[in-house]
Amino acid sequence: MFELLLATGAKSMGPDPAIPFAIFGGGRVTVESALTESYVYSTAVVASATQLAQGEVSAIGTSTYSVGIMFGGMKVSPTTYRATIQKYTYSSGAWNISSAMLGMARRRSAAAGNATQAIIQGGDNGSRVNYGDKYSYGSETIVAATLLSSAREGMFGSGNGTVGVFSAGGVLGAGTVTTTDLYAHATDAVSGGTAIGTARYLGAAAGTPTLGLFAFGSGTATAEKYTYANNTRANGTGLGTGRSNTAGTGTAELALFGGSGTPSATTVSYTYAGDTVLGGTNLITARGELAAFSSSPGGF
Repeated sequence: MFELLLATGAKSMGPDPAIPFAIFGGGRVTVESALTESYVYSTAVVASATQLAQGEVSAIGTSTYSVGIMFGGMKVSPTTYRATIQKYTYSSGAWNISSAMLGMARRRSAAAGNATQAIIQGGDNGSRVNYGDKYSYGSETIVAATLLSSAREGMFGSGNGTVGVFSAGGVLGAGTVTTTDLYAHATDAVSGGTAIGTARYLGAAAGTPTLGLFAFGSGTATAEKYTYANNTRANGTGLGTGRSNTAGTGTAELALFGGSGTPSATTVSYTYAGDTVLGGTNLITARGELAAFSSSPGGF
């Protein structure tokens, strides 16, 4: 852990930015939380980090090697859907609210990104929506993204430098689907992908440059692997206890999942080489509907 004295005189706390770590932020305790905790992959040490600029429930996280971003979310009482974009800078351990905002306020979106941009799709603002945003990390600007094939919330989102994969989710009428959409970063074209094996929503995703891992959702412990190059899916190793409203992130070597809607402080890791599943260090505070991102993104 390190502390940095900001210009305002406040202290910023965070893990050593030279050592890869995950950030778990926000979520629901009883109302929306601003808590942030770091998880160092190599040591499995969990520690408190600088709190969010404002508490959020059901935001979604993405990251590069220098910043992590949380998009959207919700205030619990009174119910207020948010278009806020919060940025965490690894070198300072500080959160800031961006001047840019999502084009539509919503929670439970899915995101996939590369080193320059993030694609944020779907979500819920009282009804499941088909809406997309494209966020540029360098300029902190938002433009509309090409829409997916249908309105969904709680999708899985993963990808690499060339493609974003958005799969499953809850649809209008309270059902869940196995639908997969592919988003080409270079052209903003959307095309159909291979359906996953189990319809569910409110799970979590992580990935490597070659595959996405779609885990949990709808109270299941299911894990599925989606290979980007040939659009094939395969079953992964089951994750033990089923959960929903969990957060996922990781590196190119492992995926890390934390929290659940119970709420829970439990974490579990999935190592891609060997498809092994291990319990991790508990988070400090039990939360559900939280967001996560990694200082060493697995997808690029």
